[in-house]
Amino acid sequence: MRNVDILSKEYCTGCGLCANCCPHNAIEMISNEDGFLMPHINNNCVNCGLCASKCPILSQKSGKKPVADICYAVQCRDEDRFECSSGGAFKAFANYALKNGGAVCGATFNKDFTRLSHKLVKNSKELDGLFKSKYLQSEMGDVYKEIKDFLNTGKLLVFSGCPCQVAALQQYVNYEYTNLITIDILCHGVPSPVAYRYFLNEKNPKKKLIKKVDFRDKKYGWGLNLTIEFSDGTETREPYNGTYFSAFLSGLNMRECCYNCQWASKNRVGDITIGDFWGCADYRKELNDNKGTSLVLCNTKIGAEFVQKCKNDFKLFEQMAFSDVYKVSEKINWAFHTPTPKNRFRKCFFKHLKEDGFYNATRYAQRQILDVGIVGWWIQNNRSNYGSTLTDYALGRYIESLGLSVAYISPPNFNRDYAGEFNKRYGYRMTAQYDYGSMSENNKYIDTFVVASDVLWYYDAMIQTGYTFMLDFVDDNKKKIAYAASFGKIDKFIPEEEHPKVKYLLSRFDGISMREQQGVDVLKDKFDLSSSRVLDPVFLCDLECWNEIARNSNMEIKENFVFAYLMDPTPEKAMELQTFADRHNCKLVTIPDRQNNYQDKAKILAKYGLLANASLEDFIYCFKHAKFVITDSFHGMCFSIIFRKSFYALVNRARGASRFEDLAENFRLKHRLLENMSELNVKPYKNDNLDYFEVEKYILSEISKSKEWLVGQLSSEKKPIKIKESTLIDYKLYVLQQQLKNK
Repeated sequence: MRNVDILSKEYCTGCGLCANCCPHNAIEMISNEDGFLMPHINNNCVNCGLCASKCPILSQKSGKKPVADICYAVQCRDEDRFECSSGGAFKAFANYALKNGGAVCGATFNKDFTRLSHKLVKNSKELDGLFKSKYLQSEMGDVYKEIKDFLNTGKLLVFSGCPCQVAALQQYVNYEYTNLITIDILCHGVPSPVAYRYFLNEKNPKKKLIKKVDFRDKKYGWGLNLTIEFSDGTETREPYNGTYFSAFLSGLNMRECCYNCQWASKNRVGDITIGDFWGCADYRKELNDNKGTSLVLCNTKIGAEFVQKCKNDFKLFEQMAFSDVYKVSEKINWAFHTPTPKNRFRKCFFKHLKEDGFYNATRYAQRQILDVGIVGWWIQNNRSNYGSTLTDYALGRYIESLGLSVAYISPPNFNRDYAGEFNKRYGYRMTAQYDYGSMSENNKYIDTFVVASDVLWYYDAMIQTGYTFMLDFVDDNKKKIAYAASFGKIDKFIPEEEHPKVKYLLSRFDGISMREQQGVDVLKDKFDLSSSRVLDPVFLCDLECWNEIARNSNMEIKENFVFAYLMDPTPEKAMELQTFADRHNCKLVTIPDRQNNYQDKAKILAKYGLLANASLEDFIYCFKHAKFVITDSFHGMCFSIIFRKSFYALVNRARGASRFEDLAENFRLKHRLLENMSELNVKPYKNDNLDYFEVEKYILSEISKSKEWLVGQLSSEKKPIKIKESTLIDYKLYVLQQQLKNK
């Protein structure tokens, strides 16, 4: 393959150069699922390779030039500035070109303001449409060909566009023309045209004839003020904090390539660079009169000479050093140093755009309304269990990767200082803190409720939270899903007298999956309800998710080490661990569980490589970098497998053995289980290293099945609740009995 299909869609700018230069008409520019124009190769392609050789990204011939240290703050006359986004620099440059028999090319709307395209203008009557910023992708069509034909006349042409469009034009004309002045704009990113049209339709529900769309209406000062004027004399306004600019500024609705923009730097592609001189008052107070000031950078000799020819059209033309300007602009204008960061809720935005419109898509993506609320143990205090917190984190992260917005629902009456801080660090929304009686408030802005993993359905949890983990507070019309739930130890099972209520609440679920086969069996035997077995949520996340957390640890252990994560350490276990580490010529690093008697656990491990008060990032770091892992924790076993580590897991029967045995059975890893820590050092040395080649297919298969189950539940339509009559009768009798007890 020798065409632009080899270019990753995350880097293609949709500039249209390939379509313009193809001699076989083999390339069409077609809108992708997000509304951005992208090249499509048809059957005419002969793989000549011309498109790939011309592509600014693939060819690496971007024409980038270091910014000259001389730049200018400029302002046109007030009446001219009113018609422009900032100080009117582009208008002055365009006027000069036309006065001297030249032409101008820039972006303009079509007649109904639904599309934007680049147009070659040769007279002043058409020039007004090129002024002011337009925040959506511009279609290039055949304009490169038109430009080249015009340049061949020897007349001056001024071209303005995003840096990627300037780079494409330079490639197309092969840098041959001295009568071409290219102007790149300081670009934040390019929003989706289809998203813009959704927005436009919402702002115009009566389908009135649009007279004008102005993204930078100067009636409201210099800034982001979007107005839509209608032919009947009315208008609607969208301020800078409205949904359109909110989506734009937060990087929700941009092309994928904008997050990887190679031109967001001090090395510019155009002869001239222009943009709003944001922060100019910090340079000199008088530069900001709230009518707009442009920043003009001269990147080439021809660009500098052209700017000088136009200076008489400015009432303000102040020379300054770019190094000084950069000091006040770098924090405001990212285009000088880095692309706009990709908003991780971008997929969520585009998913909801088609289903719910622009306004609601933005609200979903900004988590003002939410697709999914996760209910779990994530929100405990500073004695939190590492595994509990990370299971909920993983579940949320995976659901978000499906394009859904997520919030973590706080169990009633729980503090949230430790796990809550972890989730805040990674940008996760937490619901308001409600008591048991007001948990139903969550129904107002959440569509689907998911009970997270871990031992949520054991009786101690109900004593602490009521029936929160069985979603008793959720309305009947909301979807309810249990993912990888667990009853925990059967000896602490729900008392028989509570079974009618439990069966009724579980019958309201749209889908139930259990973490252990034991849970599937209990659900069927005790409550006559069907369920599926799935993996713990930590297996749903890609490895990069956990690597990201590990990178945020402040730890650095250079030597080989054995990592021991213990829920229930004893002096005897500690000595066995040290022997194992010594046998492998490794350092020993230990972390005890944070719940219940942490100080006592820390004392036991103080002489055995204790990593005191380890953060969740430190916890994951140790799994990632350890040579061996020894653990009596189910989640310790999980993370050992995720990072493909050699490990031994001590079956913790005091906390429930079935979870260990099920996982080991599913992954064909039963030989890595220990019944007693004393077994650790009697195993042959050669068996310590675990080869994952034989078990990899089982791991991947189980992960795939678990993802498939969850995706199916989240994507299916909400069905009416069907509860057996016998279940309802038993539940009503239970309620009556409780009422009588309370009298």
